[in-house]
Amino acid sequence: MSERLTITVSDRLYQRLQAVKSNINVSQVCQQAIETAVTIEEIKLKEAPIMDKLVERLRIEKQESEGSWKQDGVVDGQEDAAELSYDEFRQLESDGLTEDLREWLNSRRVQYLENPDLPAYLEGWCEGALSVWQQVKGVL
Repeated sequence: MSERLTITVSDRLYQRLQAVKSNINVSQVCQQAIETAVTIEEIKLKEAPIMDKLVERLRIEKQESEGSWKQDGVVDGQEDAAELSYDEFRQLESDGLTEDLREWLNSRRVQYLENPDLPAYLEGWCEGALSVWQQVKGVL
């Protein structure tokens, strides 16, 4: 059995959500966030040795950090998509991040990031750029 829960969000967040709601399972996102918060609080309450608590808490924080870096990558990939060529989009779609594109991205973005989770960021960047490509290539 599932219980219903009502949440309150700012007007600004609500407006932003409306634009992308069809791409997001809001209930799942909220459940995951609540699950993470509850798990962290449960860890704090456990009678486990300090190292066990630390490892478990850091594991959760790592997952959240990776998610944040991936999200940053998606946003940057969408912005950078405006500068990619037709051939670069096709290469990215078929081969993933090529060495040339990786060098371009490093000089444009990566070198300025502070302690990035590079695999998560690059995965997000590719997803962001390809999401733009999917929209554009349908009208070419």
